[in-house]
Amino acid sequence: MLGYLDDVILVPLGIMLAVRLIPKPLMDELRQKAQQRIDNPRGRFAMAMIILLWIGVLVWLARYLDQHW
Repeated sequence: MLGYLDDVILVPLGIMLAVRLIPKPLMDELRQKAQQRIDNPRGRFAMAMIILLWIGVLVWLARYLDQHW
């Protein structure tokens, strides 16, 4: 139980600290580049494929657990 509580508290705090350590101009530049990649049609296609892949994995897992549980 303590390990989960540790993960719930320390991991988000560590991520927040890491993000704050990145200089603001660099973070703004990287966010702009990320947005350009998302807006790119290939980026949207890749995003859709990843989402479909995860949906497929979840459907497979649900069927597997339904049959073997």
